Amino acid sequence: MSDNVDEIRKIIRSILDEGLKTDAGKQWGGTGAGSSSSSRETSTPEDASNCQWNPDAADSISSDWKKKTLIDVISGGGKSKKFDDVIPLDGGSVGIAHWAAGGLKGFIRDTGAPEPTGGVKDCSDNIASGVNASPDNPGCYYEDSGEKSNWVSKMKSWLSSNKDKQIAHWEKTKADKPAALVKTKGWNTSRQMAIAAGISNSLGTGGFKDLASKNGWDPEKTLNAYAGMSDHKQRRKDRIDKVFPCNESATIESIVRELIIQEKLEDDAGKEFSTSATSDSRGEKGGKTKSDAGGLGIASTKEKSSLAPEFRTKVDAVFADLESQGLKPAMGSAWRSPEDQIEKYKQGKSKVKIGTHSNVDPIEKKPESWAADVVQSGVGWASTKEAYDFFVALGKAAHNQGLVWGGDWSPKTKTIDGKEYTIGWDPAHIEYEPASTAKVKSNLAKAGVDVDALALAETIINEIDKIL
Repeated sequence: MSDNVDEIRKIIRSILDEGLKTDAGKQWGGTGAGSSSSSRETSTPEDASNCQWNPDAADSISSDWKKKTLIDVISGGGKSKKFDDVIPLDGGSVGIAHWAAGGLKGFIRDTGAPEPTGGVKDCSDNIASGVNASPDNPGCYYEDSGEKSNWVSKMKSWLSSNKDKQIAHWEKTKADKPAALVKTKGWNTSRQMAIAAGISNSLGTGGFKDLASKNGWDPEKTLNAYAGMSDHKQRRKDRIDKVFPCNESATIESIVRELIIQEKLEDDAGKEFSTSATSDSRGEKGGKTKSDAGGLGIASTKEKSSLAPEFRTKVDAVFADLESQGLKPAMGSAWRSPEDQIEKYKQGKSKVKIGTHSNVDPIEKKPESWAADVVQSGVGWASTKEAYDFFVALGKAAHNQGLVWGGDWSPKTKTIDGKEYTIGWDPAHIEYEPASTAKVKSNLAKAGVDVDALALAETIINEIDKIL
């Protein structure tokens, strides 16, 4: 999914710029705050209606297409088939792909799964295809006595503990061979690989080959012909259309819209949401300045040149004070991009989503941090006496310049290398006294960045990463 992040950001910006009204939670077909990723469809069958095969196009095949085909298409996301299934169908069908008959024999031999009573065999012997075993026609599922075979519980336990072996065996026997074949025919997308594997899983590689050949090796014609065989096969086509749509951008946009609705319903309960700047982020002439969820595209830095001029003067004075004491102050951080600040917040390394490290000149759109982290050179944030002696000296020097010191925030007493310190949770941090997160947010908005939208965008990207 990382290859699509820029595209996702553009989609998020476009959607947020429209403004989101959450009346009754139904804008853009939203499902409301009760929706969750587990109930979210990745697309609809109609997304695939305009599929066209271009055998001359460059390959566009994702690394996880096989696993998605098995889990999301073949097993229906675990709804139609489960890893620990052992059912009486065809005399005994097992696992996430419902291996049975000759396929079951190969599965047991390849994976070391438990053998049925009497050894490896075709459990469908004397049982018609698609018919369940019964005490009168036991297959492998029942003993001759009519009781359920001990093999059933043994196999179920083994399957539960060997999901990776099931996936590997399916990929080897049902995905790799048809995929290699269709690549020679000009099939070149994840969707087309899923078509080949999905049909091969149902008809066997030979059956798939015959069907594709009759349809001129056109992937979409082959899929449509397969779907026309039965309702079950039509449902498999529908799953392929949902999991592997032709238009991935449309799929991402659908997910983004629903995630935004969900997030904003939970956070704002009916408020209007837009990335247009609000009343505290108007331009010089009072007009609204459009903001976006993409940040400024400027990397975080430790350089003093990224500090606001009035703040840098005071930081230089702090450095001179410390150096006069024989200490070696160094910049630990200076300007921090809004994206990095949000990430620090998510990691629990900061208590705010919008920090004074991220201030900008709203006109020139350049970094003007109102905060800095200062550490002893070569020591940093280590929990050592040398580091904490430095922090105490930093606090005094910062106070001498009228600066705020993070060592004053929620101080606690701790003993380090036998010495007791009463110090706050962010002792390397110093910041300019007039600074405020509200002013930082306003300056960012004037520069074109809505931090609320940016935070929402990062949340959405993380959610999409889980889905895709």
